Amino acid sequence: MGHFPDHWTPDSFGIDLLTAQELRDMLAADETLHFVFEAQIKRTRARFALELLSRGIPNFTGHVYVVITDRSLLLVDVARQLFGGDRLLYGDYPLPSTFGEVTGRGWIVLAGRRVFVPGGRKVIERAEAALRP
Repeated sequence: MGHFPDHWTPDSFGIDLLTAQELRDMLAADETLHFVFEAQIKRTRARFALELLSRGIPNFTGHVYVVITDRSLLLVDVARQLFGGDRLLYGDYPLPSTFGEVTGRGWIVLAGRRVFVPGGRKVIERAEAALRP
């Protein structure tokens, strides 16, 4: 069997190559992408149920990409806007030195808000490593 390039396979940035390129295009020309992970900023039981029912529908569940660059931390929507266009930027924050204590199966505090990281501690450890120069 031959080898086929797979743009859906996560690369060293934590996401697929196609998404990494789209996010790179959002950055300033001299800014470098270090790592990206998905987080849920509005996780409740009702939103979790809605997520299960709304696969493929624009971002009703509060899923964001946490984009770590060499200069800042960006919160970007996972889904594209309803009628196309660029991704929405929800926040641009200074780089923290750490994401703090991980509680439960993957809760951290980000920009003063508790957020859930679906990949849990393993993903958070990779993100913490990306914070270090």
